[in-house]
Amino acid sequence: MDEVESEYIYLLESVKPQTNDRERRPNSGNFTPGDFTNLFTQNFHTVDLIFHNRIDGKALISAFQQVQRENKGVTLRIQSMENKNDGIVIIKISLPEEVSKGKIHQQLTKFYQENIDNLPDNYQEISISLEEKIAIYHQQSEYMMSFFGCQSIVEDLKIAMLDEKERINYGE
Repeated sequence: MDEVESEYIYLLESVKPQTNDRERRPNSGNFTPGDFTNLFTQNFHTVDLIFHNRIDGKALISAFQQVQRENKGVTLRIQSMENKNDGIVIIKISLPEEVSKGKIHQQLTKFYQENIDNLPDNYQEISISLEEKIAIYHQQSEYMMSFFGCQSIVEDLKIAMLDEKERINYGE
């Protein structure tokens, strides 16, 4: 993959029905040296955390910090966050090759669940409006992303939350 030179590619052999779209990459312009490799090389040294319906940012950050303390010298980074549009969010965390993915995943999920279980009883029972929930989620997301150095993902989360708000307003 390191030696591939390309100005652009199409992901689809034929255009999508009723469109002229073949999923061009980059969407406009041309690849610069190294872009093709960076776009299509997958990092398989990741741990995938799957969240259903909600993520507690403080609990996740605390779990992340606990795992880093338990595994001194190991660098963990958020590689991506993806909203699957059905209430599921997947966070991919990249880690060095020599680190056990199973161990890190187990620690992250254990510490996260412990942090959730230790929340005050009234923490999850507070009745607030959808707009307030979205605002709180944005604040937690921004805090989490600034902590992990992934500020651009915050914008994706905001869009996903607005899409969710529209879906709820239309009763889907």
